[in-house]
Amino acid sequence: DNRRDLLRSGTSATADFYIEHLPYLVVPLAFGLGAPTVILDTIFKFYRGANLFFNAACEIVLPTQTHAYAERDLRTLIRSTLLAFSLCLAPTLVVTGILAVAAEPLFKLLLGPAPTMPPAAVWVIIALLFGNLLQTVSSSLLIHTGYFQASARVMLLTAVCATVVGAVSLLTAHTIVHFMAVYAGVYIAGALLHAVLAVRGPVRATRAG
Repeated sequence: DNRRDLLRSGTSATADFYIEHLPYLVVPLAFGLGAPTVILDTIFKFYRGANLFFNAACEIVLPTQTHAYAERDLRTLIRSTLLAFSLCLAPTLVVTGILAVAAEPLFKLLLGPAPTMPPAAVWVIIALLFGNLLQTVSSSLLIHTGYFQASARVMLLTAVCATVVGAVSLLTAHTIVHFMAVYAGVYIAGALLHAVLAVRGPVRATRAG
């Protein structure tokens, strides 16, 4: 039923939008304006830039993936998916290396001399980059092989968990870095679920023929 698939695809996209923008509601309410919002926006600048690149990389292999799935060509499906993963991984490792060894001068270049970014925020950025990589590659395979329901369920579960994290942050006195670290953990858990479902869904179906 195309209407059900459209509904599931729309649900997944809406949940993804909600998850990405929830911190922009929580952070000003829980931690105030000024430095916290600068920290948040800087973290998500890296996230959004990576997300654009990851989606472009997945688009490159998409015709090969869908054709391999239709023909039940397991080897080609796996190779094309690994190619997408590799295309995403290479720049992620470069950015991770730069952040690991030169985060302070990089943030000074981006934000000016004010010491706004705490050192722990670097690891939040790195965690979100790898989580986004895994989720983008996995969800692209799921959605473009027709597994809309599986993707929608994971996105809804992740949205609920992220909402709980945001609500707790509003009621406690944790720092923005603590909130974003837990948020990144929830995001990575959702990405891992996407990866598991990609293996159990299209990959297993292709293997079964």
